[in-house]
Amino acid sequence: AAIARYGWQHEALPALLPGGGWSGTLTRRFASTGEALRVWAKTGTLNYGSALAGYLFPMTDRPAVFVTMVADTGKRDAYDALLPYPGPSARASAGAWLDRARALQDALVESWLQPMPTS
Repeated sequence: AAIARYGWQHEALPALLPGGGWSGTLTRRFASTGEALRVWAKTGTLNYGSALAGYLFPMTDRPAVFVTMVADTGKRDAYDALLPYPGPSARASAGAWLDRARALQDALVESWLQPMPTS
């Protein structure tokens, strides 16, 4: 988060990141009419680990820096024990876990794009 904040203050980092619903790893994420181009972020993925960090542009609030990280170190250790050939079942389980992690991250970011309640 500190690196993203520094990058914002020096106007260098935001221009290098994929835009939600528009480019790179975020082309299909945050693509709805109300979300497109309101999230600029970098993704990071490995088996049983996922990160998303960057900038949010809520409709009524000032821009914000965010970082999300989701991991399951136990499952990662078990997966690594199967290397170099984890097999189709282990790869499918890791893929399903990643889909759930991304859905969680996307739901968090989407909630942060909504205006804060005033009452």
